[in-house]
Amino acid sequence: MNKVYRLKKNEDFQHTISGKKRLGNSSFTIYLTRNELGHVRVGISTSKKLGIAVVRNRIRRQVRSMIQHRLVVDQSLDLVIIVKNDYLTHSFLDNEQQLLTLIRSLGGSLLS
Repeated sequence: MNKVYRLKKNEDFQHTISGKKRLGNSSFTIYLTRNELGHVRVGISTSKKLGIAVVRNRIRRQVRSMIQHRLVVDQSLDLVIIVKNDYLTHSFLDNEQQLLTLIRSLGGSLLS
């Protein structure tokens, strides 16, 4: 995923989370707000409860790869994906399916 499509600043994360439109399941919580940029930005948050920095970075890379080629980037949205502790108990394919199901339920046009 190109770095242009990533949320990086804490204030952007906080603005998206305060938008209060959210969906969740056992592995993920997704917050959604509109932006004025004309493209999607995605931020991925992992808690220190998930493990050491190496593990958290691996999880963020996995989540980015789950949505990298499937997300339609021409919509003006900000997404914050928060990874929960149950992520570690499921397989990669199960987690991918759960994430894609959540994104589909947010809006049918977010995925290609």
